Amino acid sequence: MLYLDAFYEETDAYMPARLHLARLRQLDPNRLTLTLTRPLMRRMCARVLASWPEPVRGQLIDAHLSPGWWQADVRERGSMAALADELKQGAACPTCR
Repeated sequence: MLYLDAFYEETDAYMPARLHLARLRQLDPNRLTLTLTRPLMRRMCARVLASWPEPVRGQLIDAHLSPGWWQADVRERGSMAALADELKQGAACPTCR
């Protein structure tokens, strides 16, 4: 599976200092947050995945709503500043002209 997200390594150049990637902290969702958010997320995922066959759709929705999935998301978002630095140090894309 491939997940693509809109991310721009120069985000900090356009954001106020208080919103720079290194300063933002993603908190782990607590039990109450997960409980309150799950019904909304289930409906949203069901709409997004409506064209998928049922066995796969149900498994994906359940996975997206699991605490482990949410914690992985928080960890990934917590390393956005390092990702931006890595992208800035990369070679220029020869086909991106």
